[in-house]
Formats: sequence, structure tokens, C-alpha cells
Amino acid sequence: MTVWMTAVIKSCRTLHSPQPRPAAALAFHHLVALLEQALAFAILALLLLLDVGAFFISHDLLPGGKFCALLHEGRILVYKQGKFDMGTCMITRRTLILTGLMGLLAGTTTRQVRAAQPSPNDPVGIINAIYARAAKGKGDGGGTFIIENKAAKAKYLSKSLVDLWARADAHTPKEDVPPIDFDPVTNSQEPDVKTFKVVAEKLEADKAVIAATIAGRMPRAKPSDNTIRYNFVREDGKWKIDDISGTIDGEAWSIRDILTESLKEVV
Repeated sequence: MTVWMTAVIKSCRTLHSPQPRPAAALAFHHLVALLEQALAFAILALLLLLDVGAFFISHDLLPGGKFCALLHEGRILVYKQGKFDMGTCMITRRTLILTGLMGLLAGTTTRQVRAAQPSPNDPVGIINAIYARAAKGKGDGGGTFIIENKAAKAKYLSKSLVDLWARADAHTPKEDVPPIDFDPVTNSQEPDVKTFKVVAEKLEADKAVIAATIAGRMPRAKPSDNTIRYNFVREDGKWKIDDISGTIDGEAWSIRDILTESLKEVV
């Protein structure tokens, strides 16, 4: 196999990114990429055919009366000679087609790399931004900024969760401790975030589950307490947090469960 064929095949193998991406957002992209790759392989097959033809033809010299056109510095030079090397013509044509093919593959690769990069507005991007802010400085700022007031809740939370939270707050006497009396983002009352890792556990067209695992300066008794999960839903084209869950000393909790239980309490 020639060197140029090996380069083309390697380029085709690098078109796919292992990073997870929302299926709906990339449906059209994958269709276009599939068509582009099919075209690329068709051209590859044509080049292979030309290469085989050049191998056989270049062993004989064509008689006079034929001509070969070559490109030089943007001009077409036509040579009419008694004999010429057909292999030279085939190599020039192959180089021209190969240049176009590599350009096509490069364009496809660029689009797929861009699609693989998480958007600031997708679930992974949102959670990454939240923890990047929580980890700033000494990492003790926490993540209550996503629930500190009505505007913050409207920005980050789903309408359903905002409504449930409002009803739970209204049901709780003002002199009592609110239903959510800790920072769910850091799963603590004393935030401590040194590093974090965000993973998409589930990505669908209108739902997603994102897990954030944090590490602080002080280790926790239960490793499971370091992981906080976010259930996302898509509302009006935007991703919103519909629930937050985790464990405290190994015991499971979720924002929705806590708020729902508070509504059952007799005032």
C-alpha cells in the first residue's frame, strides 16, 4: 500500500471523537459527516483504481499523436511529443485529486472536533462552570449562588423545581429552619472544593444525568458523599436542573425528596 493511501486511511480513522455528545443536537451533523465520509471513500476507491491503471500503463510508452497536459505555476502546459511517460500524467492527476480529498477530510474533522467540545449551555458545560466557580480561591465559596434568590433559581432550575421550592418555603414558618439548610452543590454546610470531575452518565434529547465528583482538603468519611448528581430537563430550548441528589454519611438525599417531605409536615 502506498504512503498516500495510508495517510488517507489514518485521517478517516481520526474522524470520531470518544467524548459523549447529546444525540439530538448532533443528529444532522452525523448525517452530513456520514455522507462526507462516503464521498471520501468513493474518491479513495477511484484513486486506487487510477493507481492500478498507472502501474500497468506506465510500463509501456504511448505512440505519437497522443498528448499529456500538466499543471505548472497555474498554467496548463501541453506537450505533443512522439513518446511520453504516462505514469507522470497519472501521478499529477492523482496528486490533484488527493489534495481535494484531504481538504474534504480536514473539513469534516474540524466540524467533528468542534461538535465534540462541550458547549457552555449544555448540561456538562453548566456543571463545569458551577464547580469552576465553587473551586475558586480557597474553594470555600460554595455553590449556593445557584439557589440564593428567585433570579438564580429561575436561571439554573426547572420551572417544576422552582415551584416546588416556593411552595415548601411558603409552608415553612419564618422562624423555622428552611427545608434546604445546606449547600447541595458541595454537599456540605462548610464548602471545601479543591478539585472536581464532571461526567455525563446519561444524555438524551430532553433529559440528562450529570455526576460531579469533588475532592476537598479534608477527606470525607464516605467516598459516595463526594459525588453529587444533577438531573437535567430541557425547557424552552434550555437545559435546567430538575433535581440534585447525593449521600450524607452514605444515606441518600435529593432536593425534591426533602422539599416534598417538608410539605407533609403539620404546621
